[in-house]
Amino acid sequence: MSEIKIQNISKSFGSACVLNDISFEVKNGHLLSLLGPSGCGKTTLLRIIAGLEYADEGSVFVGERDLTPVPVEKRNIGVVFQNYALIPHMTVFNNIAYGLKIRKVKPDIIRKKVQEYISLVGLEGMTDRKVTQLSGGQQQRVALARALIIEPDILLLDEPLSALDRKIRAEMQYEIRRIQQQVGITTVFVTHDQEEALTMSDEILLMHNGRIEQLSTPKDIYNHPVSLYASDFLGKANTLVGILEFRDNGWFVSGDGWSFQVCPQEGFTAGEQVYLAIRGEQVAISSEPTDNSAACTIKNIIFTGEICRLMVDLQGTAMTVSCINVLADCFQIGQTIHIRVDPNITHYFKTS
Repeated sequence: MSEIKIQNISKSFGSACVLNDISFEVKNGHLLSLLGPSGCGKTTLLRIIAGLEYADEGSVFVGERDLTPVPVEKRNIGVVFQNYALIPHMTVFNNIAYGLKIRKVKPDIIRKKVQEYISLVGLEGMTDRKVTQLSGGQQQRVALARALIIEPDILLLDEPLSALDRKIRAEMQYEIRRIQQQVGITTVFVTHDQEEALTMSDEILLMHNGRIEQLSTPKDIYNHPVSLYASDFLGKANTLVGILEFRDNGWFVSGDGWSFQVCPQEGFTAGEQVYLAIRGEQVAISSEPTDNSAACTIKNIIFTGEICRLMVDLQGTAMTVSCINVLADCFQIGQTIHIRVDPNITHYFKTS
Protein backbone atom coordinates (compact mmCIF):
# COMPACT_ATOMS: atom_id res chain seq x y z
CA MET A 1 0.00 0.00 0.00
CA SER A 2 1.08 3.60 -0.51
CA GLU A 3 0.78 7.06 0.97
CA ILE A 4 -0.89 9.88 -0.96
CA LYS A 5 0.70 13.28 -1.42
CA ILE A 6 -1.25 16.19 -2.93
CA GLN A 7 0.84 19.24 -3.84
CA ASN A 8 -0.59 22.68 -4.69
CA ILE A 9 -3.66 21.48 -6.57
CA SER A 10 -5.79 24.22 -8.16
CA LYS A 11 -8.77 23.80 -10.46
CA SER A 12 -11.22 26.20 -12.08
CA PHE A 13 -14.27 25.68 -14.26
CA GLY A 14 -14.53 28.80 -16.35
CA SER A 15 -14.32 31.77 -13.97
CA ALA A 16 -15.25 29.67 -10.92
CA CYS A 17 -12.27 28.60 -8.79
CA VAL A 18 -13.20 25.19 -7.33
CA LEU A 19 -9.87 24.27 -5.70
CA ASN A 20 -7.34 26.83 -4.53
CA ASP A 21 -3.78 25.61 -3.79
CA ILE A 22 -4.66 22.37 -1.96
CA SER A 23 -1.80 20.43 -0.33
CA PHE A 24 -1.94 17.52 2.12
CA GLU A 25 -0.72 13.97 2.73
CA VAL A 26 -2.48 10.74 3.69
CA LYS A 27 -0.27 8.33 5.61
CA ASN A 28 0.10 4.74 4.47
CA GLY A 29 -2.91 2.71 5.65
CA HIS A 30 -4.85 5.70 6.96
CA LEU A 31 -8.37 6.81 6.07
CA LEU A 32 -8.79 10.52 5.38
CA SER A 33 -12.26 12.04 5.01
CA LEU A 34 -12.80 15.02 2.74
CA LEU A 35 -15.62 16.79 4.55
CA GLY A 36 -17.62 19.84 3.58
CA PRO A 37 -20.90 21.12 2.14
CA SER A 38 -21.98 20.72 -1.46
CA GLY A 39 -19.88 22.85 -3.78
CA CYS A 40 -16.79 23.07 -1.56
CA GLY A 41 -14.62 21.11 -4.04
CA LYS A 42 -14.27 17.74 -2.30
CA THR A 43 -15.61 15.57 -5.14
CA THR A 44 -13.59 17.47 -7.74
CA LEU A 45 -10.48 16.82 -5.65
CA LEU A 46 -11.30 13.10 -5.45
CA ARG A 47 -11.81 12.95 -9.23
CA ILE A 48 -8.42 14.61 -9.76
CA ILE A 49 -6.77 11.95 -7.57
CA ALA A 50 -8.59 9.25 -9.56
CA GLY A 51 -7.59 10.77 -12.92
CA LEU A 52 -11.17 11.52 -13.95
CA GLU A 53 -10.36 15.24 -13.91
CA TYR A 54 -7.07 17.03 -14.44
CA ALA A 55 -5.87 19.88 -12.26
CA ASP A 56 -4.90 23.24 -13.72
CA GLU A 57 -1.89 23.26 -11.40
CA GLY A 58 -0.26 20.92 -8.92
CA SER A 59 0.71 17.27 -8.59
CA VAL A 60 -0.68 13.96 -7.30
CA PHE A 61 1.75 11.39 -5.88
CA VAL A 62 0.95 7.86 -4.73
CA GLY A 63 4.04 6.55 -3.02
CA GLU A 64 6.98 7.77 -5.09
CA ARG A 65 4.96 7.69 -8.31
CA ASP A 66 3.83 10.97 -9.87
CA LEU A 67 0.35 10.24 -11.20
CA THR A 68 -0.29 13.74 -12.54
CA PRO A 69 0.24 12.85 -16.23
CA VAL A 70 -0.92 9.21 -15.91
CA PRO A 71 -4.31 8.33 -17.49
CA VAL A 72 -7.01 6.89 -15.25
CA GLU A 73 -6.75 3.33 -16.55
CA LYS A 74 -3.07 3.13 -15.59
CA ARG A 75 -3.27 4.59 -12.06
CA ASN A 76 -4.17 1.33 -10.24
CA ILE A 77 -6.73 3.06 -8.04
CA GLY A 78 -9.90 1.51 -6.64
CA VAL A 79 -12.98 3.76 -6.75
CA VAL A 80 -16.45 3.30 -5.24
CA PHE A 81 -18.92 5.83 -6.61
CA GLN A 82 -22.04 7.26 -4.99
CA ASN A 83 -24.30 5.14 -7.23
CA TYR A 84 -21.94 2.08 -7.00
CA ALA A 85 -21.84 1.79 -10.86
CA LEU A 86 -22.65 -1.95 -10.72
CA ILE A 87 -23.62 -3.83 -13.90
CA PRO A 88 -27.28 -4.73 -13.33
CA HIS A 89 -27.57 -7.81 -15.58
CA MET A 90 -24.51 -9.45 -13.98
CA THR A 91 -24.34 -11.62 -10.89
CA VAL A 92 -22.50 -10.71 -7.71
CA PHE A 93 -19.64 -12.98 -8.82
CA ASN A 94 -19.27 -11.37 -12.25
CA ASN A 95 -19.51 -7.81 -10.90
CA ILE A 96 -16.73 -8.47 -8.40
CA ALA A 97 -14.64 -10.36 -10.98
CA TYR A 98 -15.04 -7.70 -13.67
CA GLY A 99 -11.72 -5.93 -13.08
CA LEU A 100 -9.78 -9.19 -13.03
CA LYS A 101 -11.37 -10.36 -16.29
CA ILE A 102 -10.37 -7.13 -18.00
CA ARG A 103 -6.82 -7.78 -16.80
CA LYS A 104 -7.06 -11.31 -18.32
CA VAL A 105 -6.39 -13.09 -15.02
CA LYS A 106 -6.72 -16.89 -15.22
CA PRO A 107 -10.22 -18.21 -14.39
CA ASP A 108 -9.09 -20.42 -11.48
CA ILE A 109 -7.33 -17.47 -9.85
CA ILE A 110 -10.42 -15.30 -10.41
CA ARG A 111 -12.66 -17.86 -8.68
CA LYS A 112 -10.32 -18.08 -5.71
CA LYS A 113 -9.97 -14.31 -5.32
CA VAL A 114 -13.69 -13.62 -5.72
CA GLN A 115 -14.50 -16.09 -2.94
CA GLU A 116 -11.85 -14.43 -0.77
CA TYR A 117 -13.35 -10.97 -1.25
CA ILE A 118 -16.95 -12.18 -0.94
CA SER A 119 -15.95 -13.49 2.48
CA LEU A 120 -14.16 -10.25 3.32
CA VAL A 121 -17.27 -8.12 2.70
CA GLY A 122 -19.73 -10.61 4.22
CA LEU A 123 -21.66 -11.75 1.13
CA GLU A 124 -21.32 -15.51 1.51
CA GLY A 125 -24.12 -17.43 -0.24
CA MET A 126 -24.95 -14.58 -2.64
CA THR A 127 -22.45 -15.34 -5.40
CA ASP A 128 -25.03 -16.19 -8.06
CA ARG A 129 -27.57 -13.48 -7.28
CA LYS A 130 -28.04 -10.56 -9.63
CA VAL A 131 -27.11 -7.27 -8.01
CA THR A 132 -30.64 -5.98 -8.64
CA GLN A 133 -31.84 -8.58 -6.10
CA LEU A 134 -29.66 -7.13 -3.35
CA SER A 135 -30.37 -4.47 -0.74
CA GLY A 136 -28.57 -1.14 -0.86
CA GLY A 137 -26.12 -2.21 1.83
CA GLN A 138 -25.36 -5.46 -0.02
CA GLN A 139 -24.82 -3.58 -3.28
CA GLN A 140 -22.41 -1.31 -1.45
CA ARG A 141 -20.44 -4.38 -0.32
CA VAL A 142 -20.28 -5.66 -3.91
CA ALA A 143 -18.93 -2.31 -5.10
CA LEU A 144 -16.33 -2.32 -2.34
CA ALA A 145 -15.21 -5.87 -3.13
CA ARG A 146 -14.98 -5.03 -6.86
CA ALA A 147 -12.77 -2.02 -6.07
CA LEU A 148 -10.49 -3.98 -3.73
CA ILE A 149 -10.09 -7.23 -5.69
CA ILE A 150 -7.74 -5.62 -8.22
CA GLU A 151 -5.37 -4.87 -5.28
CA PRO A 152 -5.20 -1.12 -5.92
CA ASP A 153 -2.52 1.11 -4.42
CA ILE A 154 -5.20 3.35 -2.86
CA LEU A 155 -8.98 3.38 -2.44
CA LEU A 156 -11.29 6.34 -3.18
CA LEU A 157 -14.88 6.47 -1.89
CA ASP A 158 -17.25 9.14 -3.21
CA GLU A 159 -20.16 9.45 -0.74
CA PRO A 160 -20.93 5.71 -1.06
CA LEU A 161 -23.42 5.67 1.84
CA SER A 162 -25.61 8.62 0.88
CA ALA A 163 -28.37 6.47 -0.69
CA LEU A 164 -28.77 4.17 2.33
CA ASP A 165 -31.30 4.53 5.12
CA ARG A 166 -30.09 5.66 8.53
CA LYS A 167 -29.74 2.23 10.17
CA ILE A 168 -27.97 0.54 7.26
CA ARG A 169 -25.80 3.61 6.80
CA ALA A 170 -24.58 3.37 10.40
CA GLU A 171 -23.82 -0.36 9.98
CA MET A 172 -21.89 0.25 6.77
CA GLN A 173 -19.78 2.96 8.39
CA TYR A 174 -18.38 0.37 10.76
CA GLU A 175 -18.11 -2.26 8.03
CA ILE A 176 -16.18 -0.05 5.63
CA ARG A 177 -13.84 0.98 8.42
CA ARG A 178 -13.32 -2.66 9.45
CA ILE A 179 -12.58 -3.75 5.89
CA GLN A 180 -10.28 -0.78 5.24
CA GLN A 181 -8.27 -1.52 8.37
CA GLN A 182 -8.16 -5.26 7.67
CA VAL A 183 -6.87 -4.72 4.14
CA GLY A 184 -4.64 -1.84 5.31
CA ILE A 185 -5.31 0.28 2.24
CA THR A 186 -4.76 4.04 2.15
CA THR A 187 -8.20 5.57 1.62
CA VAL A 188 -9.79 8.93 0.79
CA PHE A 189 -13.48 9.14 1.68
CA VAL A 190 -15.72 11.99 0.48
CA THR A 191 -18.70 12.90 2.67
CA HIS A 192 -20.84 15.85 3.71
CA ASP A 193 -21.97 13.96 6.83
CA GLN A 194 -20.02 15.01 9.93
CA GLU A 195 -20.98 11.89 11.90
CA GLU A 196 -19.61 9.67 9.12
CA ALA A 197 -16.35 11.59 9.09
CA LEU A 198 -15.97 11.48 12.88
CA THR A 199 -16.82 7.76 13.02
CA MET A 200 -14.62 6.48 10.21
CA SER A 201 -11.55 8.67 9.89
CA ASP A 202 -7.96 8.72 11.04
CA GLU A 203 -7.96 12.36 9.92
CA ILE A 204 -10.55 14.81 8.61
CA LEU A 205 -9.83 17.45 5.99
CA LEU A 206 -12.55 20.08 6.31
CA MET A 207 -13.04 22.11 3.13
CA HIS A 208 -14.61 25.52 2.64
CA ASN A 209 -14.92 27.36 -0.68
CA GLY A 210 -12.19 25.34 -2.35
CA ARG A 211 -9.69 25.71 0.47
CA ILE A 212 -8.56 23.62 3.42
CA GLU A 213 -10.23 24.98 6.56
CA GLN A 214 -8.66 22.46 8.94
CA LEU A 215 -6.84 19.12 8.80
CA SER A 216 -6.84 17.25 12.11
CA THR A 217 -7.83 14.04 13.86
CA PRO A 218 -11.58 13.70 14.53
CA LYS A 219 -11.14 14.40 18.24
CA ASP A 220 -8.91 17.41 17.68
CA ILE A 221 -11.02 19.01 14.95
CA TYR A 222 -14.14 18.63 17.11
CA ASN A 223 -12.65 19.86 20.40
CA HIS A 224 -10.24 22.43 18.95
CA PRO A 225 -11.68 24.01 15.79
CA VAL A 226 -9.48 26.66 14.21
CA SER A 227 -12.34 28.86 12.99
CA LEU A 228 -15.95 29.74 13.64
CA TYR A 229 -16.85 27.86 10.44
CA ALA A 230 -15.14 24.69 11.71
CA SER A 231 -16.78 24.92 15.12
CA ASP A 232 -20.23 25.21 13.55
CA PHE A 233 -19.84 22.63 10.77
CA LEU A 234 -18.66 19.79 12.99
CA GLY A 235 -21.37 19.76 15.59
CA LYS A 236 -23.61 22.74 16.18
CA ALA A 237 -21.98 25.40 18.34
CA ASN A 238 -23.75 28.23 20.16
CA THR A 239 -22.13 31.47 19.05
CA LEU A 240 -22.08 34.33 21.57
CA VAL A 241 -20.63 37.80 21.10
CA GLY A 242 -18.65 39.11 24.05
CA ILE A 243 -15.63 41.05 25.25
CA LEU A 244 -12.34 39.32 26.04
CA GLU A 245 -11.19 40.26 29.55
CA PHE A 246 -8.12 39.51 31.67
CA ARG A 247 -8.62 39.28 35.42
CA ASP A 248 -6.54 38.16 38.38
CA ASN A 249 -7.94 34.62 38.05
CA GLY A 250 -7.53 34.29 34.28
CA TRP A 251 -9.11 35.12 30.92
CA PHE A 252 -12.86 35.48 30.38
CA VAL A 253 -15.31 36.29 27.62
CA SER A 254 -18.17 38.35 29.02
CA GLY A 255 -21.50 39.63 27.78
CA ASP A 256 -24.62 41.14 29.27
CA GLY A 257 -25.25 39.11 32.44
CA TRP A 258 -22.82 36.28 31.69
CA SER A 259 -19.11 35.53 31.83
CA PHE A 260 -17.26 32.33 30.89
CA GLN A 261 -13.64 31.47 31.61
CA VAL A 262 -11.46 30.65 28.60
CA CYS A 263 -7.83 29.84 27.89
CA PRO A 264 -5.53 32.45 26.35
CA GLN A 265 -5.18 32.26 22.56
CA GLU A 266 -2.49 33.85 20.41
CA GLY A 267 -3.37 36.97 18.46
CA PHE A 268 -5.97 38.34 20.88
CA THR A 269 -5.84 41.26 23.35
CA ALA A 270 -7.96 42.20 26.35
CA GLY A 271 -10.90 44.44 25.47
CA GLU A 272 -11.37 42.88 22.03
CA GLN A 273 -14.85 41.83 20.87
CA VAL A 274 -14.92 38.12 19.95
CA TYR A 275 -17.22 35.28 18.95
CA LEU A 276 -17.37 32.61 21.67
CA ALA A 277 -18.28 29.10 20.41
CA ILE A 278 -19.89 26.81 22.98
CA ARG A 279 -20.98 23.25 22.16
CA GLY A 280 -24.23 22.39 23.94
CA GLU A 281 -23.15 18.88 24.90
CA GLN A 282 -19.93 20.17 26.49
CA VAL A 283 -21.74 22.45 28.97
CA ALA A 284 -21.98 21.46 32.65
CA ILE A 285 -25.51 22.03 33.99
CA SER A 286 -26.38 22.52 37.66
CA SER A 287 -29.39 23.67 39.65
CA GLU A 288 -27.26 25.95 41.84
CA PRO A 289 -24.60 28.56 40.95
CA THR A 290 -21.00 27.33 40.70
CA ASP A 291 -17.69 29.07 40.02
CA ASN A 292 -17.78 30.89 36.66
CA SER A 293 -21.32 29.70 35.86
CA ALA A 294 -24.11 31.77 34.30
CA ALA A 295 -27.84 31.63 35.00
CA CYS A 296 -30.33 30.92 32.22
CA THR A 297 -33.99 29.99 31.89
CA ILE A 298 -35.33 26.89 30.11
CA LYS A 299 -37.72 27.92 27.35
CA ASN A 300 -38.31 24.52 25.73
CA ILE A 301 -37.25 20.88 26.07
CA ILE A 302 -36.84 18.74 22.94
CA PHE A 303 -36.52 14.96 23.24
CA THR A 304 -34.42 13.47 20.41
CA GLY A 305 -33.82 9.94 21.69
CA GLU A 306 -30.36 9.58 23.18
CA ILE A 307 -30.25 13.19 24.33
CA CYS A 308 -32.54 16.04 25.25
CA ARG A 309 -31.96 19.55 24.02
CA LEU A 310 -32.71 22.36 26.44
CA MET A 311 -33.55 25.60 24.66
CA VAL A 312 -32.53 28.30 27.10
CA ASP A 313 -32.50 32.08 27.43
CA LEU A 314 -29.12 33.40 28.59
CA GLN A 315 -29.93 36.98 29.57
CA GLY A 316 -31.63 37.62 26.24
CA THR A 317 -29.41 35.33 24.15
CA ALA A 318 -30.85 32.04 22.87
CA MET A 319 -28.73 28.94 23.44
CA THR A 320 -29.11 25.17 23.20
CA VAL A 321 -27.56 22.89 25.80
CA SER A 322 -27.82 19.10 25.96
CA CYS A 323 -28.17 16.32 28.50
CA ILE A 324 -28.62 12.55 28.24
CA ASN A 325 -32.27 11.56 28.19
CA VAL A 326 -32.25 9.85 31.61
CA LEU A 327 -31.62 13.28 33.17
CA ALA A 328 -34.36 15.05 31.22
CA ASP A 329 -36.95 14.62 33.98
CA CYS A 330 -34.79 16.80 36.23
CA PHE A 331 -35.66 19.85 34.13
CA GLN A 332 -38.85 21.80 33.50
CA ILE A 333 -39.82 24.66 31.23
CA GLY A 334 -39.43 27.94 33.14
CA GLN A 335 -36.75 26.54 35.45
CA THR A 336 -33.57 28.50 36.11
CA ILE A 337 -30.39 26.49 35.60
CA HIS A 338 -26.71 27.40 35.79
CA ILE A 339 -24.27 26.50 33.02
CA ARG A 340 -20.49 26.38 33.01
CA VAL A 341 -18.03 25.70 30.20
CA ASP A 342 -14.70 23.89 30.13
CA PRO A 343 -12.13 26.54 29.14
CA ASN A 344 -9.85 23.90 27.61
CA ILE A 345 -12.35 23.06 24.85
CA THR A 346 -14.13 26.41 24.52
CA HIS A 347 -12.73 28.68 21.81
CA TYR A 348 -13.19 32.24 20.63
CA PHE A 349 -12.64 33.83 17.24
CA LYS A 350 -12.23 37.22 15.60
CA THR A 351 -15.42 39.09 14.77
CA SER A 352 -13.85 40.60 11.65
